[in-house]
Amino acid sequence: MKSITVTVKEKEIIVMKGVKIRELIDQKEIIDNQYVAALLNTKVVSLNYSLKSSCNIEFLTPRNPQGHKIFMSSLTFLLFAAFYNVYPQVKIKISHSIGDSFYFYSTNSDINPEMIENVYKKMEEYVDQNLFIDVEFWDKDEAINYFKEKEDIYKLLFYSSSNSFIIVSIDGYSDISITPISQYTGVLKPFKLVSYKDGFLLYFPPSKTFPLFRPYDEKSKLFNIYIENKQLMSAIGVDSVGRLNDAIVKREAIDVILISETQQLDRIMTIARKIVSQKDVKLVTIAGPSSSGKTTFSKKIMFSLRSLGIKAMAISLDDYFVDREKTPKDENGEYDFECIEALDTDYFNQNMIDLFAGKEVVLPLFDFIAGKRKEEGIHHRLSENEILIIEGIHGLNPKLTYRLDKKYLFKIYISPLTQLNISSSIRIPTTRARLIRRMVRDFRYRGISAVETLARWDMVVRGEEKNIFPYQNNADMFFDSALIYEQSVLRTFAEPLLKSVPIESPYYTEASILLDFILHFIPIPFDYVPNTSILREFIGSSLYIQNF
Repeated sequence: MKSITVTVKEKEIIVMKGVKIRELIDQKEIIDNQYVAALLNTKVVSLNYSLKSSCNIEFLTPRNPQGHKIFMSSLTFLLFAAFYNVYPQVKIKISHSIGDSFYFYSTNSDINPEMIENVYKKMEEYVDQNLFIDVEFWDKDEAINYFKEKEDIYKLLFYSSSNSFIIVSIDGYSDISITPISQYTGVLKPFKLVSYKDGFLLYFPPSKTFPLFRPYDEKSKLFNIYIENKQLMSAIGVDSVGRLNDAIVKREAIDVILISETQQLDRIMTIARKIVSQKDVKLVTIAGPSSSGKTTFSKKIMFSLRSLGIKAMAISLDDYFVDREKTPKDENGEYDFECIEALDTDYFNQNMIDLFAGKEVVLPLFDFIAGKRKEEGIHHRLSENEILIIEGIHGLNPKLTYRLDKKYLFKIYISPLTQLNISSSIRIPTTRARLIRRMVRDFRYRGISAVETLARWDMVVRGEEKNIFPYQNNADMFFDSALIYEQSVLRTFAEPLLKSVPIESPYYTEASILLDFILHFIPIPFDYVPNTSILREFIGSSLYIQNF
């Protein structure tokens, strides 16, 4: 058999072709270092992967962002296996993330603390025994036949264009996987299982502090959004990718789109009515992470308020930038335009105070080419029945409105919070949905390649973790900008972009994961999407953006 050269930890070793990655090092080293997967050149693979040619191998742990995703997926699989063996009649479903945890609930039974404790003990038993998680590739017919009793998986497989699937098994339980899974249960620690609402939470330490947990952060306002979304999906009859594909094949895509858009508009009107009901409100601030649809949403709020007889005007926080030479710099010596200090908050607050007092002010205009405020501005006085609307990353930061009386403020957090599940055990992360939105928009509007978008994404997320997420609980209301059908529309645009990422790119793994994910959706023609939809902000031809 042919030999190959493998570089492991900067050392070259000669091995036989076909050797598995886990065979390159001692199992004790895998467990002690918590190796959950490996980076083969630029591709993330399981430790059971058979090497076919000379390559470079880097082991991934939960301290690494890529390794942490596999750690969370593997723990979720372990949880489902434990539930299956302890309470085989109880069907559970993964729902959404809450801080450093995933929320689960049962679709056919009540969940009590005793059950959670018993499942936790079973998971601990799996970890202590350091069981081997079997990973196999099954052909489509074999997989469909095996999962025919599980409707969500059956329909996902039935409509898939793939001819083989990853099947993972342990202790008599099998499931599909769309990412590599840890090979040994011994590396899957620490974790916590805690009762919450009508379900429970699976806690894990974040990669940055691993293995230390962060303090619990209650997000009850967000939880209410998830409960509302579950009811909305029930009304449409679509709660998984397989069922969405089923609706598309049955030519019900337009129905799904129009119901989704109507539901979303209804939620916007609810927020507008809430604003109007608070008679003192003069300023609405909107904040959310990248690709949430803030621009379109702010326009929709503005016109919703106008439809209720309120004069509403949108102003841009970008016009309150300090002159460029006064902009703080980051650790690399680059201008940090995303920090709160890049805004002239003193001038903003004085403008607002004067406006609320009925005075005429000069609203600034920023010259981005010159890097400073223009000498002329916009003269404005608030009418008796007028509300200002601003959107930007610092909309919920108390430093932005530090001199303003809270009774004049109404704060909204926006994000595509809820996504369809791939299956009962596999969720679609909000971050992944936003990244695909951004990738499509970057290319269509700015000519930015998928590689460039992927290269910038970590920096974008770090900025969100610093400037947006810590303040989301300051919001008076949350708005979920996700649309059930959006990935089926985005697939047409995203698929060629993701396929364009070369295999030698350091972002090939992420592109491959995103491509595998988007290919689960049957495409919907983009011209089905109303030109008033938030989705049009990313695919083009938005009525709101064309007019402003």
